[in-house]
Amino acid sequence: MHTNQTRLQLVKPFTLIFLLFLLYILFSCKKQELQEPSEIVSSATSAVPTNGCETTICEDCTFQEMIEMIRQPYATVLGGTYSNPYSISNMTLAYNIVHGTNVQSVSTTHYYVRFKPQTEADLETLESLDLELFDYPLDRIVSQEGDYWPEAYTNLGPNEYPWFYTVVESNFQFPNGILYENLAPLNIPNDDAALENAAFNLTGNNECGGMIATSSSPTNTNQNGSGNSRYGDCDPGYIWDPVLRRCVLDVPPPQGAPTYLYPQGMISFYTYDDYGVIPYNAPLRYTRIVGRRFFKIDKTYTDASGNFQFAKRFPNKVTIIVKFKTSYLRVFQDIGWIFLDRMKKNIGTFRGNDLRNLNYVFQKSIESNTNDESQTIKTKHWLSAVAINTVIETKNFLSSNNLMPLPDQLVILLGPEDQKTPLYEFIRKSRPKNSGAYLQWRTDQVSSMSTSKVTINVAQQLGLVHLKQVTDPGPHPLNSFDQYFNSLVLSWSYYFGYFGGSNRPTQIAVWQAFAQHFGHTIANQVFGWGQYFFLQQGINWYSNGGISTSSNYLEGFNPNIGSPVDVLNWIPVGLINDLMDTNNETFPVIDNVSGFTYADILPSHSRCSN
Repeated sequence: MHTNQTRLQLVKPFTLIFLLFLLYILFSCKKQELQEPSEIVSSATSAVPTNGCETTICEDCTFQEMIEMIRQPYATVLGGTYSNPYSISNMTLAYNIVHGTNVQSVSTTHYYVRFKPQTEADLETLESLDLELFDYPLDRIVSQEGDYWPEAYTNLGPNEYPWFYTVVESNFQFPNGILYENLAPLNIPNDDAALENAAFNLTGNNECGGMIATSSSPTNTNQNGSGNSRYGDCDPGYIWDPVLRRCVLDVPPPQGAPTYLYPQGMISFYTYDDYGVIPYNAPLRYTRIVGRRFFKIDKTYTDASGNFQFAKRFPNKVTIIVKFKTSYLRVFQDIGWIFLDRMKKNIGTFRGNDLRNLNYVFQKSIESNTNDESQTIKTKHWLSAVAINTVIETKNFLSSNNLMPLPDQLVILLGPEDQKTPLYEFIRKSRPKNSGAYLQWRTDQVSSMSTSKVTINVAQQLGLVHLKQVTDPGPHPLNSFDQYFNSLVLSWSYYFGYFGGSNRPTQIAVWQAFAQHFGHTIANQVFGWGQYFFLQQGINWYSNGGISTSSNYLEGFNPNIGSPVDVLNWIPVGLINDLMDTNNETFPVIDNVSGFTYADILPSHSRCSN
């Protein structure tokens, strides 16, 4: 009891001091309210948070490049569900804030949906509808953007497909026979900066601290800009921030800044060893580019110079994905996963006030301590880029020579390594498909794999595809031309190297001769005198005198050179060149024939009809 009394005696002086301190605080606050407006503005300005986006950065480029060095797809990791800025309720609130109205609901512009294909044909149908499919829910925070989401493939039955998520426009016509669910209506503006900023602020998604812009702001009579209860309690020059829940200065965005939020950049690939005619960083042409943030998705294609620009505005942040496809070509990898075999590259998630100059250069992986460089995702992406440009050059060549075009739906499949293939200077083992080419390569060839060598190989396979088209007048029953071509020309090419091998030479020699000439012709068209050297027939062939390496090789091909430097000398590689060139030579063969064209050499129906 004595102790408690002592404590009470000690508390009384402390209580008095504390009361005096509270009076001081109240008095100080009262004086603060009487300050001049100019001082209030200064104080408020210092309290406004900076947007943190003055410098554009890539949030995950280091990680995306790290997973390029592995050989298998990398897992996506998802976090929790984010607050959806594009929901109808949130966009309605944002609209009323921005425009000072009281509308009951904004319109639905898009739907968040998911599809469940039952067959590969269903998946092909969805992709033909120009949909961007994701194997994870789009309302989840992406902690780590990889190649696939493991949970999507858990507990799937044999030949069962996971759900694929996407966003479609409100007038989208859903395909018959494919299961789908409509998950949520959305309102997604293309380029309304004020409305989108408001929606992001309301949901706490504005990572750069942007404020809501308003066209009309109700005022009050407090004259202090410090309204603290709801929107509408702010003085002129202030706006209500629903995230900070207070009035803040209505700072207009910098002039021209909105135009910087339409992502654009250039995609190219490094041209190893080839120089002069083709730039070090060659543009990746007419290739699909996808941009995404939350439910907002835009898509476009690079132009002839490798440049791309989106039509939609992305509020300070966007993830850019390069898909190795054009309007008529797709590149796959042979990994046995139906959806994951589509070749694509996430070049990064970019954040900042300036989303221009989002450039990327594809390069191959060269690891001096290993022999599996060709199987890294990095090298596969580089091969895919070169292959796409080669197809474009081939199409241009066929068109300029009035020849039958390649198939409308062309496929290039990058296969796994094959150490059993004989070692040559070019990528060897490859097998054309009915509608495309199947490419394999040796891992110990990657270090010497110049861009022109890849171009030659891809173009050779396209030459076989073209040859099949022009010699095949139409569909045939079993055991006729289709089976003959596939079982003989293509399969022997597959099992005995891309020259065909020494088996059944009389049936396949001319086909492979055409393919070789065609491949070198395309390489000459692309690289000209800047083409790198290569080794064939025991000879290093070089560009000189303004003539490409490929042209010199075709002109100087010697059919008399045999094993061991040319075990396939029975392929008349130089024959077509001798028919077409204007040179009158006596070595290595007597060439007194000239003036033929591709249209003359190929069957007559290979020419385009008017």
